[in-house]
Amino acid sequence: MKLSRTLLTIALTSVFALTATAHADREDKSPEGQAAKYRHSTFTMIRYHFGPMGEMIKGKSDYDKDTFAKNADALATLAALTENGFEVDGITKGSRAKKDIWENKDKFDAGMKVFVENTAALATAAKSGDMASIKPVFAKVADNCKQCHKSYRAKKD
Repeated sequence: MKLSRTLLTIALTSVFALTATAHADREDKSPEGQAAKYRHSTFTMIRYHFGPMGEMIKGKSDYDKDTFAKNADALATLAALTENGFEVDGITKGSRAKKDIWENKDKFDAGMKVFVENTAALATAAKSGDMASIKPVFAKVADNCKQCHKSYRAKKD
């Protein structure tokens, strides 16, 4: 019985290792592919931190000052890193970035700068714990996201 479990464990581990290796070989290692992966990862983390704050703002979850402030700090850090994913000009398969980003780079960069400033202001406001001060700053950040998605993010297929 122990031998069967050991052999099964070895077999499953081998299958998972081979699957992971095969997937890694198909990964787009081009600068454009790596930039797209960076963008996707960064925006996934932004959503991870922004979502719970939105739930608190809307009253769909209990407001927790410390959790909100922690998420706001993380959001501000991630916002500052986001522009790194747009240094390489180009789009890859599966990317929802529009070519307008690079065709209107100055305008896009100006919007990113506002996003960074607004997320930093949100992190500062969050430290106060005063929801009346936090809500308007949160609304500015949410509007930044909405406007950028509207202008520079393609709809899902």
